[in-house]
Amino acid sequence: QLQDDGFYRSTAASGLVNKFLTINLDPSLYKIDESGKIDVSAAWKKLHNILLNYFEEIQTTDSHGGYLQTPWHYKSFMLSEKQVRTRVTVRDISTPDKVAFQIKVSSEVANALAARHGEFTEVDRVVKELEPMVEELQTRLGKMHNL
Repeated sequence: QLQDDGFYRSTAASGLVNKFLTINLDPSLYKIDESGKIDVSAAWKKLHNILLNYFEEIQTTDSHGGYLQTPWHYKSFMLSEKQVRTRVTVRDISTPDKVAFQIKVSSEVANALAARHGEFTEVDRVVKELEPMVEELQTRLGKMHNL
């Protein structure tokens, strides 16, 4: 009899992980003044609110430099002895013609021994508890386009 694999039961396949996705921001979340200067502070605030629903903290954020990264979120699976780690990276790629963020959800897996040494490999699966995050980022910030 095969054992139930907690890793596959607790993760979902996703074609959106481990690549940058471009989200064109909703016009209500930014302002462009007469000189062409873009103010995306409302979008940054909403982005932080969304991510803090899924992560306990934000590791790095620089709204002036247009960069944000969460810490790794770890989840272990006892029966399969695997560990998954997930984090989000955001880059502001706005220009006066296109106001957008690039968002990457990184998902990596390792067996218990490799995880202790930090030897993870990318996987096209995301932990189910974080799965709604991509859709929420898309619907609350704007429209998503694959890169």
